[in-house]
Amino acid sequence: AEPTPPIDLICNSTVVALDRLEDQPGVFLTTEEAPFLVKNADHKTIAADLVLIATGHRLPNGLFNGLRQGAEAGFYLLRSSEALEPQLKLIEQDMLSFFSKVK
Repeated sequence: AEPTPPIDLICNSTVVALDRLEDQPGVFLTTEEAPFLVKNADHKTIAADLVLIATGHRLPNGLFNGLRQGAEAGFYLLRSSEALEPQLKLIEQDMLSFFSKVK
């Protein structure tokens, strides 16, 4: 079997679903290729331990001051001056608070 790369980059795609199953480890990410870039755009679902979505935009921090005050649900801003791992753990905890277990 071929070794699995530690990081898999998926470019020119949009995340359409992010699922966590109670009986499976990790998360399941469903992506859709940009229809204007690929003819017959397709959906792809992959299992992952961690998902990072980067838009590639760099904006001045001042643009987000209003959002910080209002604490908009689901809006996260990573600060480059801090360690990444603790920030991601807090984001994951907050995201999971939007969901409840199926009984």
